[in-house]
Amino acid sequence: MNFDSSSPDWRAELENALRRNTIEIPAPPGKPVSGPCRVPKRLITEDGDIINEYNTVKFCGIMKGGHVWAYLLHSGRLPSPGEYVIHGCDRKCCCNSAHVRSGTPKENHTEAVQRGLIDPQAGKGGLRPQVHGQRNPYAKTTNAVMAVAKWLHKNPHLWFTSEISAHHSLLEAIGILLNLTVPALKQMTRRESWRSLEASPPQCLPTVAQIPPDAQPPAPKKNGKIGPDNAALMLKGYWESEDRPRYIREWATRLKVSIISVQKVLCGESWPEIEPQIAREKNFASHRPNSLSERDVQTIRATFKANPNVRALKAALARKFGCEPSHVQQLILGLARRDVPDDDSAIISLDQLVFKPSAQRGEAHKLAVLSPDQVWQIHTRRAAGESANDLALEFRISLTRVYNILKGKAWREIWERFQQQRGNGDKPGEGKP
Repeated sequence: MNFDSSSPDWRAELENALRRNTIEIPAPPGKPVSGPCRVPKRLITEDGDIINEYNTVKFCGIMKGGHVWAYLLHSGRLPSPGEYVIHGCDRKCCCNSAHVRSGTPKENHTEAVQRGLIDPQAGKGGLRPQVHGQRNPYAKTTNAVMAVAKWLHKNPHLWFTSEISAHHSLLEAIGILLNLTVPALKQMTRRESWRSLEASPPQCLPTVAQIPPDAQPPAPKKNGKIGPDNAALMLKGYWESEDRPRYIREWATRLKVSIISVQKVLCGESWPEIEPQIAREKNFASHRPNSLSERDVQTIRATFKANPNVRALKAALARKFGCEPSHVQQLILGLARRDVPDDDSAIISLDQLVFKPSAQRGEAHKLAVLSPDQVWQIHTRRAAGESANDLALEFRISLTRVYNILKGKAWREIWERFQQQRGNGDKPGEGKP
């Protein structure tokens, strides 16, 4: 895809699109680049750390990576199939056109190895060596033990008697026998680990005496990098955060752990004893609908039944009772807590709820690319017979956005005034936006 270099308009607009909501920071020392890096503000944490991930930019109705648009600004063309855009500053989020160049996947991998970004023995993505079984450096057990665990899981009818099942689940019994954690066995059963290993029977079948009723499998090891203090801070701020995906990325960058490790803390898999403590400090039972009191459930249903058309009521109720809006939806539809009877007297007034201000609309919206006059022109010219595709090309917006404007899904106030004018018999284009 090539752009007409004789037209100066697209270069200026593309440069403005790349500069929007970005700041300049010094390039990493020792890198073969000149000038500062241009990084989006949303990828910079409160502590000043940079979340090193790719940034997307929309230009001419097309969404691509910021580094791809930067290469277009640098060379006048988009990369061809099989061609990579390589950062000289080693920052994926940088969109400075002076820091990018084209190259092959082999060149990209070679430079990453030379600069110490990935392990030369690593597999795809450089995340971990492609070594299976007990030879993997992350393995905590041996092939023989996991082969027996697979066999026991596939043949419970030969050893998992009613005396054992009265006190333990199947995975707990296997964990007690082989000293394995239940999460590790769950990964094995879902074929997330030890996939290439064949099942092997034990030398002798387990007996009831080997699995006492009061025995428990080993507890999973907690994430030592996070710790109880960080887990508590993480849970406190998560329920108050407006941009939760960004909040998770910031914690992962700050503690230098994976996003999955942070998500395990937030969903209760890691440090499960922290959430009840945080819940008590916030004066509500839990963040799940099953742990709300019967009176709270009745209040949510009665309040919504009396005010079904109030905007953002579900979010306000969720904020009031410390749960998610999806949980409120489940309670209203009867998908959760069906055993709780309705009580219309449990209603509360709307003054007791906290409604956040709605997003700015029209030209004041931060992502608005059109003015009210331009939107009015789109309506009038389309009513006069001009095609939507020509309008999208002239106003430099996507065809989907044009249809959203014409259907009233975007800029609805102008759409309503335009429909009212046409209903009164006025000619298209006589009114004002």
